[in-house]
Amino acid sequence: LVALHEGHAAAAAARLPTDRRLELVAELVSLNECMRRDGSSPTPSRDRLRDIDAAFHHACTHAAAGPRLLALLDVIKPQAERYNRVYANEVLPKRIADAAAEHDAIIRALRAGDPDAARRAVETNYGHGTAELTHVIEAPEVTDQQSRSRRSASITLAKKRSDAR
Repeated sequence: LVALHEGHAAAAAARLPTDRRLELVAELVSLNECMRRDGSSPTPSRDRLRDIDAAFHHACTHAAAGPRLLALLDVIKPQAERYNRVYANEVLPKRIADAAAEHDAIIRALRAGDPDAARRAVETNYGHGTAELTHVIEAPEVTDQQSRSRRSASITLAKKRSDAR
């Protein structure tokens, strides 16, 4: 639900006037650079990574979402918070490069003013993160080889679902 609602907000952000859109892009670029820098540390702060990721999505969402969409997000995001903590502790440090590249896709779509690409990029980012998180929650005891196979299948499924939208 968060992915769908934030995807709609990103589409709205892509429709902002050019000057406001490019201000948003500059902010998102800065946050993504922080994520890359902090994530490349030998011992990255999981709390800091979670905060940067949350700030990225917050900026993207709040740039153009209307009051009703923000109200919906205010209702559902707290329910997702416990999963965000598990994601930040178990998944995000391992997928910084992928998450940052997915954020780059969001940034490119916003810079280009492409609402459909912005929505898809946000949904893809959430889809991949959700697939990884689901894997950690459902199968923490599997071997590394099984883990790679399941993760690959989950990411492929998440991508197919996102592309179908």
